[in-house]
Amino acid sequence: MPKIIKDVDAKLLAAGRDLLLNGGYEKFTMREVAKACGIGLGTAYNYFPSKEYFAAKIILQDWQSVEKEMEEAIKTASTPEEQTRVLFTYLKRFTAMYQNVWDQYVGQSHTSGGVLKYHDMFVKKLCAISGLSWFVVECILHFVTLKDVQYEDIEDNLKKLL
Repeated sequence: MPKIIKDVDAKLLAAGRDLLLNGGYEKFTMREVAKACGIGLGTAYNYFPSKEYFAAKIILQDWQSVEKEMEEAIKTASTPEEQTRVLFTYLKRFTAMYQNVWDQYVGQSHTSGGVLKYHDMFVKKLCAISGLSWFVVECILHFVTLKDVQYEDIEDNLKKLL
C-alpha cells in the first residue's frame, strides 16, 4: 500500500524555498528538497517536473505575496512621487531576496528569448498597478537590480521624468 503524505506540495514548496534562498540556485536540487521532506525523488518530480519549474513556482509564490502588499501601498500613495518610491521599495526588496538565485541562474546560461515576452508582460502589469509610464517603470526596474543604488540616489531624476 502506498504511503500517503499530507500536503506534499506545500511541504516541497516550503523546503524548496528554504534551500533556494539559503543555498542559491546551484545548491537547490530536487534530490535535496525531496530529502528534506523525507520523500522519494520520484514523488517530488510528480509535483514539479524540473528544477527550473520548481524554482519558478517558488519565486512566483513570493512575488504574488509582494505584489498584493505593493498594490495596497500604491493605493495609499497620493502623488506620482510616492508611487515611484513605493514601487522602487517593494521591487528592491523582492530583487534583493532573489539576487543570488538570479545571478547563478543566468550564469548557467538558461536564458531564452521567452524571457523578453515575460518581461514585457511584467512591465505592463507594473504600469497598471502603479499608474506610472512604461519608461518610468523600466527605469525603476533597472535601478532596483543595482545593489548599491537606493531610492534617494535616483529620486531627483525620477521626479524630472514624472
